[in-house]
Amino acid sequence: DEPALILFTSGTTGVPKGVVHTFRSLLARLALNHAHIGAEDMATTLCTLPVHFGHGLIGNCLTVLLHGGDLILDKGTDIKAIGKLGDTIDKNGVSFMSSVPAFWRLALKFSIPPKRGSLKRVHVGSAPMSADLWRKIIEWSGTDNVVNMYGITETANWVGGASAAEFEPEDGLVGRVWGGHAAVMAEDGSFRHEGEGELLIQTPSMMSSYFKLPEMTAQSFLNNWFRTGDLGRI
Repeated sequence: DEPALILFTSGTTGVPKGVVHTFRSLLARLALNHAHIGAEDMATTLCTLPVHFGHGLIGNCLTVLLHGGDLILDKGTDIKAIGKLGDTIDKNGVSFMSSVPAFWRLALKFSIPPKRGSLKRVHVGSAPMSADLWRKIIEWSGTDNVVNMYGITETANWVGGASAAEFEPEDGLVGRVWGGHAAVMAEDGSFRHEGEGELLIQTPSMMSSYFKLPEMTAQSFLNNWFRTGDLGRI
């Protein structure tokens, strides 16, 4: 339960704040990721993201390394590297990668698809993905196991996902919670397990606090549920 990592986040318009994760919360997230992804799919992982935020560091790197996979770091923000994405996947036999929608818009435009068929799983997250982009990534990657992910820094990155191998792509669809529970808070303040409202999350990978911000930490929890600030429908 000692602090292991502080990641700073602000969302799009929020106040910058340090998210404190303990060794316990990180291990919970890595174990849950492994349970839902599997070591075989993560055997050779390509990281195209910076590693100073949760998606790159926790999802792409720590999850893979803890479970014995091979990790390849790529210059994902370099347009030349993005243009060679298909070749990089083929050359290294990449089986898993996870990136953001903006990356994929560039990759679909500038890179030819891989030809060896090594990709077994692709995650997309950290920003909303349209059903149209989802389908284009499926076609480019050669696998229907393209997963639209939801997660925030406070939950140690991913907290749920929807694979096109199981769900028909749909705008905003993020599937089921990976270990934990989701609810929504209606306008009258009631908690509901179906319907629309502010998305509330319980997960063993939850942060311990915001760094040196006790009041903000207290305001972010309600009856042990974390208030994401996002609107959702269950």
